[in-house]
Amino acid sequence: MPDVPALAEAGLSDYEATFWQGLLLPAGTPAVVVQRLHKDVSAALSAAEMRERLNSAGSDVIPTTPDDFSRLNVVEIEKWAKVVKEAGLTPQ
Repeated sequence: MPDVPALAEAGLSDYEATFWQGLLLPAGTPAVVVQRLHKDVSAALSAAEMRERLNSAGSDVIPTTPDDFSRLNVVEIEKWAKVVKEAGLTPQ
């Protein structure tokens, strides 16, 4: 979108929002299942064809571990909960 200014160019220099994707499993999923899914998904994302398709769609593949992804979720929930609270938003 060449005609759309970057956030900083639009006056939003202190703005951060990222889009990420991952797999979430029910609490209590056995560790062996989590590790197997992690192994299989990591292998799929490492395949050259998959990486190329994701990159051509504008996505960056950033491998992580299940523990790191769990920590990311905690950080994101805290960050966006603060935004919602400060904006006075409520679910409808």
